Amino acid sequence: MVMASTEVYFPLDRDKEESVRVAVVHGGQAINVPDVTQDSRYIPFPEGIPTCSELCVPMKIGGRMIGGLNTESNELNYFSPDIQQLLQALATQTAVALENAWLYAEIRRRARALAAINNASRTIASSLDLPTVLEQVMIEVKAMLKVEGASMLLYTPIARQTFDLVLLDVNLGDMTGRMC
Repeated sequence: MVMASTEVYFPLDRDKEESVRVAVVHGGQAINVPDVTQDSRYIPFPEGIPTCSELCVPMKIGGRMIGGLNTESNELNYFSPDIQQLLQALATQTAVALENAWLYAEIRRRARALAAINNASRTIASSLDLPTVLEQVMIEVKAMLKVEGASMLLYTPIARQTFDLVLLDVNLGDMTGRMC
């Protein structure tokens, strides 16, 4: 069964806890609402899912709050201490999985950056032809930073001249330079 996902953003205003979910993220403690009609913090989902009770538990890594796991039921007083304990265990495992995914994504990003730097370094070291070296450096800068264009300003103190190298489109090999 495939479930549709909807993104709903709740602002986290530290002075005003606007929802059960936000209150859990601010306070770091689970909130069990046996009857949502009796709690002003209850905010229904836009889909209009009929809800009578709500349970939200914190998601933490160590002592650091990273979110909350929220559940709702169409039965009054549905969430028992056993269900709360089970949901908290799931939230804790989910937090660990999210942290691992975030760390893995960061490691991959850093590895790509280091590979690009290594590639540029090897290219620079393998050529003594100035236009080739400069072009390859600009290609690597564009690839590593995912930018549309890059430029380099070179200064030769002996001749007291500057050379502005601008790489407009690596794919077309359109590299222009001008003496100033």
